[in-house]
Amino acid sequence: MLRELHLTDEELIRNAHLFVSHDSAVVTAFGHRILTLIDAPDIARAALAADTNTAVRETLRVLGDAATGVDKLQTELKELCTSVDSQIAQLAAVLLGRPAATPTCEIHPSPPVWQPPALTHDIPARFFVTRVEAHTWVDPLTACADLGQEFLISTPSHADFSIAADVFIDRLRAYARAGQPILEPDFVLALGRLRIHDADQVARQVVGVRVPLYPDPGVDAGQLAAAYAHDPFRDPGMRGCYGKDVEYPASLSVLPNRWAGNSYDHRAFPRFADSAFCRFLHDPEGLEGVAFAGSPLPAPALAALFRSSANQETIEAAWRRGLVWEGNIDAALFDATTLSHVITLCYRLAQKGMAGFVIKLLSELSQCFPVQEVADALVNVRRCVEQGRK
Repeated sequence: MLRELHLTDEELIRNAHLFVSHDSAVVTAFGHRILTLIDAPDIARAALAADTNTAVRETLRVLGDAATGVDKLQTELKELCTSVDSQIAQLAAVLLGRPAATPTCEIHPSPPVWQPPALTHDIPARFFVTRVEAHTWVDPLTACADLGQEFLISTPSHADFSIAADVFIDRLRAYARAGQPILEPDFVLALGRLRIHDADQVARQVVGVRVPLYPDPGVDAGQLAAAYAHDPFRDPGMRGCYGKDVEYPASLSVLPNRWAGNSYDHRAFPRFADSAFCRFLHDPEGLEGVAFAGSPLPAPALAALFRSSANQETIEAAWRRGLVWEGNIDAALFDATTLSHVITLCYRLAQKGMAGFVIKLLSELSQCFPVQEVADALVNVRRCVEQGRK
């Protein structure tokens, strides 16, 4: 049915982001044409990052039929060669021209919490969609030629999706030297990702940088960034998993209202106001991002994680990165209705090597909730620790 749409080349380029929508039917119907029209490895990387095996398999088949751009996808194909999905591993191995490899698991040391690892390559799917939308929003006819030639000022410089001040300033100056305007949505996204503790440095160094915004050439990006750096902000400190919406940053009121109600989704501005952990318990992507935060989790946010035993993997990942440690959770933030979930989670985490953290938490819980269930849990965890030492 998709093939019967008879889309033109321009329409395909305008909707190229659908290729990375993880829909295998779209890949099958339009994959070969899109790869032919857009001679850039970005779109293939994005599609290969799909979280559905069916879409990845279909993308590999399309790449095999197209027989182009495979030489620029060596890293991605090598990773897929070790996939637990035998079909994906075999298809990737064929493209690389070697036998399928046995799946392996590499262990890397956790980075210190105060220095998130810098990104050495894009996180394909999200960045490609942003790039395509930015280019096609301005000029869909030339998007094909421009794709891959420009860099986005909003590209994160760290694994927690933040942008360091020096990186942001260097990019802004590069645009000024080139005499090129910055796309407004790209710039607004960059401000949302800017690390707030670098705000003073940004305010000092960008005032004299003159870069117009497109399609609002009357607005100077340097002055706007300096004004945004002085906007008030608060660290996230909400008690539960719900909170009020982020208000529109005052400095950005000079831009036309292109968004309904002059407001932003909290995930677009994670470092503005106090909604960084808003609704994360009901947002799989947000929950995944908690474990990759650039600073220790505040006690209310950590308590919210413990209210559901389904969040075990997220807590473990945050603990390995140093975002969770003994004593940085307040037992007073819990109530009797969530005790059973907390105790169940404590048992599981103790078995995963977090016994020290669990004992500290259960000790505090026993003071706030002097009930037999908590006392028994504390005794059992301590007994497990002692048995493990023998």
